[in-house]
Amino acid sequence: MHALAEVYVSAQRVAAEIVGTSSAMTQIMERVANNARSLARAHNGRSWSDPSAPRFADSIKVITAGGGLDRLVINTDPLAIPKEFGHILVRNGDQIGYVKGQFSMTRAARMSV
Repeated sequence: MHALAEVYVSAQRVAAEIVGTSSAMTQIMERVANNARSLARAHNGRSWSDPSAPRFADSIKVITAGGGLDRLVINTDPLAIPKEFGHILVRNGDQIGYVKGQFSMTRAARMSV
C-alpha cells in the first residue's frame, strides 16, 4: 500500500515563516495599530504626572520580534496598563473612585479581525 501524502515535521514552522515575512502581515498589524491610535485619541489626554510625555495614542507602535517573523502592536507609555484596563483613583491615601479603562488596544484587536 502506498502513502497518499507525505507529512513534513517542519511544515508548520515553514508556513509560519512564509506568513511572518509577508508584507500583508505588516499591513494588518499597522491597521490594528492605527485603529488603536484612533480609539486612544478619542480620550485625547496627556499624562497627568508628566505633561511633556507623549500622548497615549502616540506611544502605540508596531515592532518585530522572533527574528523578524512576528509583529507586535505595543504601547510604550509607562502607564499603558492602567490606562488600558482602568485603575483605582486615590487621593491622600483614600480611595475616591475608579477610572474606567480605555480598552483602545483591546477594541482595536477585535475590530481588525
